[in-house]
Amino acid sequence: MRWSIADQTVPAYGPITASALAIAAFPSSTSKVRRNRCIRSMGAVIVFNGEIYNFQELRRELADLGATFRTEGDTEVILAAWQHWGPDCLQRLNGMFAFALYDIDKRQLFLARDRLGVKPLFMAHLSDGSLAFASELKGLLAHPLLRREVDPQAIEDYMTWGYVPDHRSFLKGVAKLPAGHFCLIE
Repeated sequence: MRWSIADQTVPAYGPITASALAIAAFPSSTSKVRRNRCIRSMGAVIVFNGEIYNFQELRRELADLGATFRTEGDTEVILAAWQHWGPDCLQRLNGMFAFALYDIDKRQLFLARDRLGVKPLFMAHLSDGSLAFASELKGLLAHPLLRREVDPQAIEDYMTWGYVPDHRSFLKGVAKLPAGHFCLIE
């Protein structure tokens, strides 16, 4: 499967910082913060929800390429994979995941979702021009600038098909990154 960019043209949304990345991506509930992982390493910050099944194999491959690791988990492997392969790292990741990675040196924000869409990734453009994202809709609802207006088309879709298609959510102005897609903001 080939990964693709969700939008062909993605404008920048104000200043993106490592601290803003962590705040924007975590739901307000403290129990969720413990399940999501946030690591700063190798000139990048990642907020990750999910599991990479083949991380040990990738870890060995990346170590052979010169990567060093401080942890034993899969989150740091994603960072090293990004450093070595860029967006093509997604083709090597087997698992269920949604993550946001900010490359400090390149000033790029990379949002990605697993092939089957097991882990969602919601995004919203806010009134101040910023981009907010979360792996759960309630994480976005914690943001004071998020419009809380129901999308009638999403309700109709749900009543017709029993689900809301990937490109939308129950709230107007909030979209889901489609399964197997990424969004790169420079």
